Amino acid sequence: MRIQLEACQCHPLGAVGHWCNQTSGQCLCREGVTGLRCNRCAPGYKQGKSPLRPCIRIQEVAPTPVYQPQYSIAEECVSYCQPSQVKVRMNLETYCLKDYVLKVQVRGMERSGPWWQFSISVQTIFRTGSTSRVRRGPHSLWVPDRDLGCGCPALHVGRTYLLIGAEEGERGWGPEESRLVADRSTLALQWREHWSPKLRGFRGQDKRGRCPPKSPNN
Repeated sequence: MRIQLEACQCHPLGAVGHWCNQTSGQCLCREGVTGLRCNRCAPGYKQGKSPLRPCIRIQEVAPTPVYQPQYSIAEECVSYCQPSQVKVRMNLETYCLKDYVLKVQVRGMERSGPWWQFSISVQTIFRTGSTSRVRRGPHSLWVPDRDLGCGCPALHVGRTYLLIGAEEGERGWGPEESRLVADRSTLALQWREHWSPKLRGFRGQDKRGRCPPKSPNN
């Protein structure tokens, strides 16, 4: 008995040769090619330009890496930094302790000599000093290299914090070089939305004179 073979209809580029399964008609496809006749790209592949690789893998676009500092837990850092900022009682005394209380989002960071310059967005101003130039919107926050290396304060790009710190003029900048500074004495607390009503209440009490004036030596 003579068996008649069916002619294969394999795609000239997508298939390897002209052979096909005589039962199913399935051709032998190249990598990334699918279909009975090897005539379309498989999921995760797109059409290429080479006849030897008619379908190429779709490369996922990796997000631009953002530098995040690595903080030390060495013994000298433990003694250098202030006590743990993880558990802070949010009361009027804490609020009045420093010169500025700000809700900020960290947008970026770069090194500048012995300092790190953070690009921040000031979202809410709960308290500032009498000579402060801080306004809502973009600002630079300066952190000494040693302080940041020890994680006091610990700041991460993309996160939102409540910053409670000293007046920017206390670092000895000239009148035209007033800068917003965060150092080992600054509280940088990852923002919690339920703080907002309480802080607004503290701001109201501050305006009514409930925060004692700071002495020149503070």
